[in-house]
Amino acid sequence: FPTRRFSDINYAFEELTGYMKKEIYSKKPNILQGIDSDIDSMKFIKHKLMLNESCECEIINYKKDGSKFWNQLSITPIFENTEVIRYIAILNDITNKKLADEDILFEKNFLTNILENTNAVIAVIDRNGVMIRLNKYGQNFVGYTQQEVASKAYFWSRFLNENIKNKVFGIIEQP
Repeated sequence: FPTRRFSDINYAFEELTGYMKKEIYSKKPNILQGIDSDIDSMKFIKHKLMLNESCECEIINYKKDGSKFWNQLSITPIFENTEVIRYIAILNDITNKKLADEDILFEKNFLTNILENTNAVIAVIDRNGVMIRLNKYGQNFVGYTQQEVASKAYFWSRFLNENIKNKVFGIIEQP
């Protein structure tokens, strides 16, 4: 049964983690885990390896210098006859993607909070004239739900005077 210790690493691993081949040889892979590494992900990995199955997950790992990175990890057992003789692990640093996702989520939550907590009617109308978003204040103001105002194109036009309606039509019809 494989010992689940590093037996070889490539240059990309050295670059990513800061560990050199000679210093990581025969160490357990959990040397890369730390306080922010998700326990459920670690249990998932261990469970899959106990079953001699491949696994993929995202987990926070740590470099030699203690800095953390998001790792998209893929581990595959290598069999000889029916016995696992080693595992091949592929690490992919997805830290920048995770940070970008967090930024997008923050911005989305920020905009949603503004949209939902502003005492003004805020609406989004698509190029087909469908009101795809109307905040709660707007729904209360016009007396219709989001589903109702989005039910057909230009449903919202009944709420506007002719002058404002023509301005909105002009904006929608711009190329």
